Amino acid sequence: MKKLAINALNICDDISNIDSYLLVIKNKKILYKILSNSNLQYEDSYIQILDENYKELKLSDYVDFISSIINLDSNSKKNLNVLIRRIKKEEIEILRSTSEKINEILEECAKQIKINSPINISYDIEVDEDDIIKLLSLSLQDDSPDLIDRINNYINISFELRGIKIFVFYNLLAFLEENELDSLIRTNKYNGIKIIDIENVEFKTSIFDHIKILDEDICVI
Repeated sequence: MKKLAINALNICDDISNIDSYLLVIKNKKILYKILSNSNLQYEDSYIQILDENYKELKLSDYVDFISSIINLDSNSKKNLNVLIRRIKKEEIEILRSTSEKINEILEECAKQIKINSPINISYDIEVDEDDIIKLLSLSLQDDSPDLIDRINNYINISFELRGIKIFVFYNLLAFLEENELDSLIRTNKYNGIKIIDIENVEFKTSIFDHIKILDEDICVI
């Protein structure tokens, strides 16, 4: 059982059995505070995920907060770091054999240069697995011009690499049509992924499993 808690709004909702959640926050100052604290790196983050015993879980292990859909980037540092760690673990043999071959070639090259040089020179050759990774310039393919495809791709990559199952967006309804949003929720529910959208204004929609609207005084409408 997982609970979504936002202390500034006195919210603590069980999200275990819902796939989508719309939260409308009409108080702009509170909204700004939540969005400006959206990198999930701080212990005092406004958003918290609690277990069945109300114990706070490490937010970055469960949640990805996307405050700007326009700047959505599958090649974020957090995704690439996990990708590289996985490759170094799963492909260590080929990385090691490749670095050994390159070192042999460079060694031979350096020896020939030294022999042909009229002056005495030295060299230091040590290409390791990290150097191979850097030379490969690995990245995650994310070139679709279609917004819904980019969102789905980002969710899939973050789920596969980091096991993230809760995605909190800001302004989804401002960019997606009803049918697109419905498709987004349905596509990801099979992996147990939850879509949470935070808005500042009300939209007429019946797509979400759970809707909560808070007025300027942070009272539920």
